[in-house]
Amino acid sequence: MNNVSNKIKEVVKGFFKNHIYIMVLLFAIDMITKKVMENFLLSLPTHSYPVIEGFFSLTLVYNPGSFSGFLGNIPYGTFILMIASIVGGIGASIYLYKKFNSINIWMKIGLYLLIPGAFGNMVDRFLKVIGVQKGVIDFLDFKLPIIGDFPVFNFADICLTISLFILLIGYIILDYKNEKAKKEKVDE
Repeated sequence: MNNVSNKIKEVVKGFFKNHIYIMVLLFAIDMITKKVMENFLLSLPTHSYPVIEGFFSLTLVYNPGSFSGFLGNIPYGTFILMIASIVGGIGASIYLYKKFNSINIWMKIGLYLLIPGAFGNMVDRFLKVIGVQKGVIDFLDFKLPIIGDFPVFNFADICLTISLFILLIGYIILDYKNEKAKKEKVDE
Protein backbone atom coordinates (compact mmCIF):
# COMPACT_ATOMS: atom_id res chain seq x y z
CA MET A 1 0.00 0.00 0.00
CA ASN A 2 2.81 2.41 0.91
CA ASN A 3 4.47 1.64 -2.42
CA VAL A 4 1.28 2.62 -4.28
CA SER A 5 1.03 5.83 -2.25
CA ASN A 6 4.63 6.73 -3.10
CA LYS A 7 4.00 5.98 -6.78
CA ILE A 8 0.95 8.29 -6.78
CA LYS A 9 2.95 11.04 -5.10
CA GLU A 10 5.73 10.71 -7.68
CA VAL A 11 3.26 10.86 -10.57
CA VAL A 12 1.60 13.97 -9.13
CA LYS A 13 4.98 15.64 -8.48
CA GLY A 14 6.16 14.76 -11.98
CA PHE A 15 2.98 16.12 -13.52
CA PHE A 16 3.30 19.52 -11.85
CA LYS A 17 7.08 19.93 -11.87
CA ASN A 18 8.03 22.65 -14.32
CA HIS A 19 4.80 22.29 -16.30
CA ILE A 20 4.18 25.88 -17.21
CA TYR A 21 1.84 24.63 -19.94
CA ILE A 22 -0.83 24.11 -17.27
CA MET A 23 -0.87 27.84 -16.58
CA VAL A 24 -0.79 28.66 -20.29
CA LEU A 25 -3.71 26.28 -20.88
CA LEU A 26 -5.78 27.83 -18.06
CA PHE A 27 -5.00 31.34 -19.35
CA ALA A 28 -6.02 30.29 -22.88
CA ILE A 29 -9.28 28.76 -21.62
CA ASP A 30 -10.09 32.04 -19.87
CA MET A 31 -9.31 34.22 -22.90
CA ILE A 32 -11.15 31.93 -25.35
CA THR A 33 -14.27 31.47 -23.21
CA LYS A 34 -14.54 35.24 -22.66
CA LYS A 35 -14.39 36.03 -26.38
CA VAL A 36 -16.65 33.14 -27.43
CA MET A 37 -19.26 34.05 -24.81
CA GLU A 38 -19.03 37.76 -25.63
CA ASN A 39 -19.65 37.11 -29.34
CA PHE A 40 -22.45 34.63 -28.64
CA LEU A 41 -24.21 36.78 -26.04
CA LEU A 42 -23.91 39.99 -28.08
CA SER A 43 -25.87 38.19 -30.82
CA LEU A 44 -28.83 37.78 -28.44
CA PRO A 45 -31.30 40.64 -27.88
CA THR A 46 -31.05 40.42 -24.07
CA HIS A 47 -27.32 39.47 -24.00
CA SER A 48 -28.38 36.56 -21.82
CA TYR A 49 -29.09 32.88 -22.40
CA PRO A 50 -30.90 30.85 -19.71
CA VAL A 51 -29.25 27.44 -19.28
CA ILE A 52 -31.21 26.28 -16.21
CA GLU A 53 -34.25 28.53 -15.86
CA GLY A 54 -34.19 30.53 -12.64
CA PHE A 55 -30.81 29.17 -11.54
CA PHE A 56 -28.04 29.52 -14.17
CA SER A 57 -27.70 31.77 -17.20
CA LEU A 58 -24.98 32.93 -19.49
CA THR A 59 -25.19 36.72 -19.16
CA LEU A 60 -22.77 39.23 -20.66
CA VAL A 61 -21.49 41.77 -18.14
CA TYR A 62 -18.57 44.15 -18.60
CA ASN A 63 -17.28 44.44 -15.07
CA PRO A 64 -15.45 47.76 -14.58
CA GLY A 65 -13.72 46.56 -11.40
CA SER A 66 -13.07 43.37 -9.52
CA PHE A 67 -15.54 41.21 -7.57
CA SER A 68 -19.00 42.76 -7.89
CA GLY A 69 -17.53 45.91 -9.52
CA PHE A 70 -15.23 46.84 -6.59
CA LEU A 71 -13.00 49.83 -7.51
CA GLY A 72 -14.48 49.96 -11.00
CA ASN A 73 -16.22 53.29 -10.75
CA ILE A 74 -13.53 55.36 -9.06
CA PRO A 75 -10.85 57.32 -10.90
CA TYR A 76 -7.92 55.04 -11.69
CA GLY A 77 -9.71 52.03 -10.14
CA THR A 78 -9.15 49.86 -13.19
CA PHE A 79 -5.52 50.95 -13.37
CA ILE A 80 -5.03 50.09 -9.67
CA LEU A 81 -6.56 46.63 -10.21
CA MET A 82 -4.43 46.10 -13.32
CA ILE A 83 -1.24 46.93 -11.39
CA ALA A 84 -2.37 44.66 -8.52
CA SER A 85 -2.90 41.81 -11.04
CA ILE A 86 0.54 42.36 -12.56
CA VAL A 87 2.29 42.51 -9.19
CA GLY A 88 0.32 39.50 -7.87
CA GLY A 89 0.89 37.42 -11.00
CA ILE A 90 4.59 38.23 -11.27
CA GLY A 91 5.12 37.85 -7.52
CA ALA A 92 3.41 34.45 -7.52
CA SER A 93 5.45 33.39 -10.57
CA ILE A 94 8.74 34.35 -8.91
CA TYR A 95 7.73 32.64 -5.67
CA LEU A 96 6.77 29.44 -7.55
CA TYR A 97 10.05 29.46 -9.46
CA LYS A 98 12.27 30.10 -6.42
CA LYS A 99 10.45 27.86 -3.92
CA PHE A 100 9.28 25.09 -6.24
CA ASN A 101 11.29 22.33 -4.57
CA SER A 102 10.45 23.42 -1.01
CA ILE A 103 6.69 24.06 -1.19
CA ASN A 104 4.04 21.37 -0.87
CA ILE A 105 1.78 20.21 -3.69
CA TRP A 106 -1.14 22.26 -2.38
CA MET A 107 0.86 25.47 -2.66
CA LYS A 108 1.97 24.52 -6.18
CA ILE A 109 -1.58 23.81 -7.34
CA GLY A 110 -2.80 27.04 -5.76
CA LEU A 111 -0.12 29.05 -7.57
CA TYR A 112 -0.79 27.24 -10.86
CA LEU A 113 -4.37 28.51 -10.59
CA LEU A 114 -3.62 31.98 -9.20
CA ILE A 115 -1.15 33.04 -11.90
CA PRO A 116 -3.37 32.53 -14.99
CA GLY A 117 -6.38 33.90 -13.09
CA ALA A 118 -4.53 37.11 -12.23
CA PHE A 119 -3.17 37.55 -15.75
CA GLY A 120 -6.49 36.65 -17.41
CA ASN A 121 -8.40 39.47 -15.74
CA MET A 122 -5.39 41.79 -16.08
CA VAL A 123 -5.56 41.47 -19.88
CA ASP A 124 -9.23 42.52 -19.84
CA ARG A 125 -8.41 45.49 -17.59
CA PHE A 126 -5.58 46.50 -19.92
CA LEU A 127 -7.96 46.32 -22.89
CA LYS A 128 -10.35 48.57 -20.95
CA VAL A 129 -7.62 51.09 -20.14
CA ILE A 130 -6.62 51.38 -23.82
CA GLY A 131 -10.26 51.65 -24.89
CA VAL A 132 -10.62 48.34 -26.75
CA GLN A 133 -13.05 46.75 -24.27
CA LYS A 134 -15.63 48.00 -21.75
CA GLY A 135 -14.26 45.99 -18.81
CA VAL A 136 -13.59 42.47 -17.63
CA ILE A 137 -15.88 40.08 -19.52
CA ASP A 138 -18.02 38.11 -17.08
CA PHE A 139 -20.70 35.66 -18.19
CA LEU A 140 -21.45 32.98 -15.56
CA ASP A 141 -24.65 34.11 -13.82
CA PHE A 142 -26.15 32.18 -10.91
CA LYS A 143 -29.26 32.84 -8.85
CA LEU A 144 -28.73 30.94 -5.63
CA PRO A 145 -31.42 29.91 -3.16
CA ILE A 146 -31.43 32.15 -0.06
CA ILE A 147 -28.57 34.34 -1.46
CA GLY A 148 -30.34 35.40 -4.66
CA ASP A 149 -28.39 36.96 -7.53
CA PHE A 150 -24.70 36.12 -7.24
CA PRO A 151 -22.26 38.51 -8.98
CA VAL A 152 -21.58 37.41 -12.56
CA PHE A 153 -18.08 35.94 -12.97
CA ASN A 154 -15.72 34.22 -15.43
CA PHE A 155 -13.18 31.37 -15.65
CA ALA A 156 -10.31 33.50 -14.28
CA ASP A 157 -12.43 34.30 -11.22
CA ILE A 158 -12.97 30.57 -10.68
CA CYS A 159 -9.21 29.97 -10.87
CA LEU A 160 -8.53 32.81 -8.41
CA THR A 161 -11.17 31.72 -5.91
CA ILE A 162 -10.13 28.06 -5.93
CA SER A 163 -6.46 29.08 -5.70
CA LEU A 164 -7.09 31.06 -2.52
CA PHE A 165 -8.75 28.08 -0.82
CA ILE A 166 -6.01 25.70 -1.97
CA LEU A 167 -3.24 28.11 -0.90
CA LEU A 168 -4.89 28.41 2.50
CA ILE A 169 -4.98 24.61 2.83
CA GLY A 170 -1.34 24.45 1.68
CA TYR A 171 -0.31 27.06 4.21
CA ILE A 172 -2.14 25.28 7.03
CA ILE A 173 -0.44 21.98 6.12
CA LEU A 174 2.97 23.67 5.88
CA ASP A 175 2.45 25.43 9.22
CA TYR A 176 1.34 22.17 10.85
CA LYS A 177 4.42 20.34 9.56
CA ASN A 178 6.72 23.14 10.74
CA GLU A 179 5.14 23.17 14.21
CA LYS A 180 5.38 19.38 14.42
CA ALA A 181 9.07 19.51 13.43
CA LYS A 182 9.75 22.18 16.07
CA LYS A 183 7.97 20.13 18.73
CA GLU A 184 9.93 16.99 17.79
CA LYS A 185 13.19 18.97 18.01
CA VAL A 186 12.28 20.25 21.48
CA ASP A 187 11.30 16.75 22.62
CA GLU A 188 14.73 15.33 21.65
